Amino acid sequence: MPTAYTRHDCGFESRGSRCAAWFYETVVAPQAVVVMAHGFGAHRTFALPAVAQRFAKSGYGVLLFDHRHLGDSEGRPRGLVDPFRQLDDWRAAISFARAKADRVVLWGTSFSGGHVISTAACATTAPTSWSSAAIGITCPPENEVPHRTTRSAFERANGIAARQ
Repeated sequence: MPTAYTRHDCGFESRGSRCAAWFYETVVAPQAVVVMAHGFGAHRTFALPAVAQRFAKSGYGVLLFDHRHLGDSEGRPRGLVDPFRQLDDWRAAISFARAKADRVVLWGTSFSGGHVISTAACATTAPTSWSSAAIGITCPPENEVPHRTTRSAFERANGIAARQ
């Protein structure tokens, strides 16, 4: 029997900008919270609500968010796809989800599938993650991926101001 759920508008801060999100809340305590976002420049409204609903009906809470600069999230310039900023958004989303449940699962598709794998690989504890490339791995406590010189080189090469 499917679990009942409601969807709420919510958001969280990532490096001083608000990431817009929906939280699918089950009527019973969730088994875990699935954190999910779209790949590359897509928005959370593009097909992912159907996936989020399936997780919610199965008893999982779901945090579905837009990366900064995309969709309903804040950030200028609009449409900017910066993998380093998006990884920051994933870490902020995980922190938000941890307030909802002890267990957090990462789910990504396309470009965000890579974010899921990268976030899981850099975690100090083993996260549960799914990507469209497909692995099952449980989610890190808050941690920072060390900033590498590649970040500044990427930003300089793409004419992007240092992140705030």
